[in-house]
Amino acid sequence: MGGLIGGLLAGPLYLVLVLAIQLLPRTARMLPPGNAVDLATWPIVAFVLAAAAAAVGGLFGRGVVSDPRDKPVKAQKPTRATLVVVGALGVWLLCRLVDRQGVSFFTVSALPALSAIVICLALPTAVLAWQGRRLTRSGNPLKVLAGGRLLRTIRPLGRMLGLLAFCGLTLGYMAGTLAEQLSREDYSRHTTGFQLAGFAFAAGAAMFIALIAGVGLLAGTADDLLDQRRQLTALNVLGVGEAELRTSVRYQLTSCITPAVTAGLAIGVVLNYDLASVQLFYGGDKSSAALMVAAAIAGGALLTWLAANAAAYLLRGQVHEAVAAENLRST
Repeated sequence: MGGLIGGLLAGPLYLVLVLAIQLLPRTARMLPPGNAVDLATWPIVAFVLAAAAAAVGGLFGRGVVSDPRDKPVKAQKPTRATLVVVGALGVWLLCRLVDRQGVSFFTVSALPALSAIVICLALPTAVLAWQGRRLTRSGNPLKVLAGGRLLRTIRPLGRMLGLLAFCGLTLGYMAGTLAEQLSREDYSRHTTGFQLAGFAFAAGAAMFIALIAGVGLLAGTADDLLDQRRQLTALNVLGVGEAELRTSVRYQLTSCITPAVTAGLAIGVVLNYDLASVQLFYGGDKSSAALMVAAAIAGGALLTWLAANAAAYLLRGQVHEAVAAENLRST
């Protein structure tokens, strides 16, 4: 049902986006005006989205949770994700060692790009396992609680964080390209202004996808609090206050979201460096371009950390409900 509603809303939203883009200067119009073909494909898009949502729901759906779990969930091992990251990195390095004279475009550019995407999608799962183990070994009991929840939810969190890392890769790659353009000696405001429209459109799309992934991650964390409400209530009765549990949730979110997005940004910059053919930011001043990219990565990491803290603040209501005394009377 959700896919069908999304498909029906896609038509009006696309029309609004097209009309808004047509108000921009001609060089900044990234989409053509709407026509009859768009109207004809709207029902097809709605049908495809409804079918895809039904398939995904049937594959991953687990039903509505009405009672907390009684049996503890075993921590999942990220061995497969680690092997995928190592394999993709090996393919990327192998392509980097190949002589670039006389080789195909697939080996020079497409294969490293695909390897970078695979790394971004699989790396957060391995990072989650490392962060979870690190937090569980901490002397801070709140961090131990956060680490335990991370280890319990590696797989669902890893999916959302992989999507966030992919968005970070897109933004990092664009940041490297833009820094190269701005650091050129023959920098032209007209040429760069034309390219900025494309950068802004791609960055907006990446941030919109990141927002959707963040909402999904927030919903998953709230669902996990619902699953563990009896245990959390018991901790509250034993002296762990609601404020301390909110701090534990903040540790949980900041320790997984910030590294995932920062890693994606860094991988995007490295990919830009690799595809720039040996030299970093060819055609421009390397030092100034590197400073701009470093500032972009640091700024992105700071904004992500602030967003993770804001997400933890939004979950204060769920934490309050999870520690309510009546949860101990549920069956």
